[in-house]
Formats: sequence, C-alpha cells, structure tokens
Amino acid sequence: ELQNVLEFDDDPGTADRIILSFALHLFPAGQELELLKRCARAAGKGVIVIDHPTGWHPFLALVEAAEGSWYGEYRRVDFAAAAAGLGVRLKDHRAPGIRVLEFEKLGPTGPDSAASAG
Repeated sequence: ELQNVLEFDDDPGTADRIILSFALHLFPAGQELELLKRCARAAGKGVIVIDHPTGWHPFLALVEAAEGSWYGEYRRVDFAAAAAGLGVRLKDHRAPGIRVLEFEKLGPTGPDSAASAG
C-alpha cells in the first residue's frame, strides 16, 4: 500500500527501525526535523537516514535546484543538535557521494537495552 511519508502511524514501537533513503533533503528544514521526531517516536531502536553528503557539490546542487528540493537547507541542518533534542545517539558515516546518519535510541528500547538487561 502506497502511503504518504508524512502520514504514518507514529505510535511508539510501530517499527524496530525506520530508514529514510534519499528523502530527507526533499523537505524544508522544519519538516525534516518534525519527520525525524516522528520517526524516532515510532522506531523502537532508531532511525537511519541515507542521503546526499552535506558538502557543496555544484552538479548535485544544480540537479536538486532543478527538482525543487530543499538541498540547500538540508546542508545546513545541525543533525548533532537534532539528535540531542531527540535524546538519541548520533553516528555519522560519510563516504564519497553518500552520508548515513544513525539516530540510535538509548535505554530500554534502544541498542543499549541488551547491555543493561544482562
């Protein structure tokens, strides 16, 4: 079933992990952060964002401008501050042409739960 990414069941524990693949840069900064917040609420373990790197790439900027995306705003989002505001741990992985952000929940529902339970 096709579903609007902004209209999903965000009740806690709806999914273990939520993955956003090359989608976050398509939203204005306020919606990006709201989407991350809703995903973090719904995901038991965390959220993984796979997207463009945030460095300046003229060709990528040209393509995204032609598509009407919010790439310019996405480049300026402080994901470390967003993670702190969500109360999650951020792991930021970068490789040529890609950036992977892991927002991991801490505590009883996140990756630290096995360590604290044992």
